[in-house]
Amino acid sequence: MGSEKSQTRLGRPYVLDHMGLYSLLGDPAFFQKVSGFAFLEEEGQEAHRKVVASVMKEAEEGCGTCGGAQAILKPVMQKFAIRAAELSEDNPEDLSPLVDYITSKRGYRPNPIVLYYRRQGDRTIKLSF
Repeated sequence: MGSEKSQTRLGRPYVLDHMGLYSLLGDPAFFQKVSGFAFLEEEGQEAHRKVVASVMKEAEEGCGTCGGAQAILKPVMQKFAIRAAELSEDNPEDLSPLVDYITSKRGYRPNPIVLYYRRQGDRTIKLSF
């Protein structure tokens, strides 16, 4: 009995940016499969709805607020990244459900998955897993 993980091919790096987060937040199964981020479910789904509304408005009226999706998702992205860092620091295996979820959606195991975030001040931190 081979495990599904052992059969998954490794692929190129994947930067989990605001649009990747948008995709995660739009999938109700994400919060069930990756329980370490369940605390963001309500806020994340609300941010997802706001992005959809913003994009629809821009399509209708023209681009008046380019970058609106990134601005809407920034608070959730920050919380998401900090939680991922906490999980990584406490026990890197706690990120396995997130890695498995992203792998299932991408069709390969990105190596590595990278998140950039700011925890203190303006210093950007890179988290790879």
